Amino acid sequence: VELDRKNGFALIKCFNCQLTDTVEITSSDEAVDAYAKFFDMYIGE
Repeated sequence: VELDRKNGFALIKCFNCQLTDTVEITSSDEAVDAYAKFFDMYIGE
């Protein structure tokens, strides 16, 4: 997980399947928050 707080997004790369995507983050989000958003996008929560 790479956080780009200046531009308000995080880049997430899955180590197992190589899936890569970005999610919007807030200034208070941490890497775990960004990963949870990414996970929810693909699981459908």
